[in-house]
Amino acid sequence: MNTLDSIRAATRSPETGLHSETRIGLFGYSGGAIATNWAAALAPSYAPEVNDRLVGAAEGGVLVNPARNLGYISGSIGWSGVAVLAIIGIARSYDEDFMPYLNSYGAQLVTSLNDASIANVLFQYPGLTWQQMAKPEYADPSTVTPLTNAIDKINLGSAPTPTIPMFIGQGAGGTLEGTDGTKPGIGPGDGVMVTGDVRALARPVLRHRKQFHRV
Repeated sequence: MNTLDSIRAATRSPETGLHSETRIGLFGYSGGAIATNWAAALAPSYAPEVNDRLVGAAEGGVLVNPARNLGYISGSIGWSGVAVLAIIGIARSYDEDFMPYLNSYGAQLVTSLNDASIANVLFQYPGLTWQQMAKPEYADPSTVTPLTNAIDKINLGSAPTPTIPMFIGQGAGGTLEGTDGTKPGIGPGDGVMVTGDVRALARPVLRHRKQFHRV
């Protein structure tokens, strides 16, 4: 919604040189892919006047099902620390307090990384798992209801299908970055994003729009 609102603002400001007839393309990678795909999915209902001017979108490194991504990066060499940032981000977005579910180490990580960027966690917490951060009774993250409820809301697989042409690029060489691509039910990814989930996201659009080419 922020992405769509920013397009509205930019095309209404005389200083930008843009106007109500300006054609627009969306482009984003990783975190930018989240904004790109959600903007494309929500545009028809939230900002139909913007959707009418969208010519297409291109994205790579796509987050689809956050629950599976958290399982995928758990215990990895390079990406496991991203789980802490995910907890912080979800807490901020949905005004949730996860401290009651975390042990002292988990609470320490959340507090110390509250203002951190992804650069502060990559390869800094090798082997970190949810179980190392949670109290024993919450060793299964699915028992933390506020977390699962929030994750369900940001599962891109449940979002509306975009009406614009889209290009999606997704890697599957995450084993080179220390992410286990053989976890049951998850499969390979690029180190943090799950390839099978991205392929499943594209398939309904492929059937309906015939816009995708596999390379």
